[in-house]
Order: sequence, then C-alpha cells, then structure tokens
Amino acid sequence: VYVDREKDTYMDKLYLLPFARGKGIPTFVFDYLCSFGKDVRLSANQKNERAIKCYTKNGFEIEQKIDVQLGHGMVNCDYILRKKVKK
Repeated sequence: VYVDREKDTYMDKLYLLPFARGKGIPTFVFDYLCSFGKDVRLSANQKNERAIKCYTKNGFEIEQKIDVQLGHGMVNCDYILRKKVKK
C-alpha cells in the first residue's frame, strides 16, 4: 500500500510471504514508486533487521528514529527511511 503525497510517496505496507522472498519483488516495487519522480519514504521497526537490510540494499537511508505511542504503555520504536530519487 502506498500514498502518493505532494512532496514524496509514502509506502505504508509491504509484506511478502516466505515463498515470495528472494525474487526481487521489493526492488520492483521501489523502482515503480520512484518512477513517480518523488522521494520514497517508509517506516520500519528498529528490530526488523530483515526489512532494514532489504531497504538499505535498495538505496534507502535512515533519516530518523521515532517512538510511536500505541497506548497502554506500548511503544513501537521505528526508523523513518528515505530513498532519494535522482532528478
């Protein structure tokens, strides 16, 4: 799922079933989103090493760390990552 915003494209969700991993699907998705001509941003849980490795391999850089308050004392510790589109 993605949201095409004024200054960037935000990728909200990208889940792959185990049989779909290792087939270049994320690279295809990121290339498609970059074709809009805007930077692509997304968030990832800081402990999700597999996702962070995939994103950085595909040119994303960590911009900041954020804590997302979920309520009832629960907190998600996320990274905001950005892939700059070459213009």
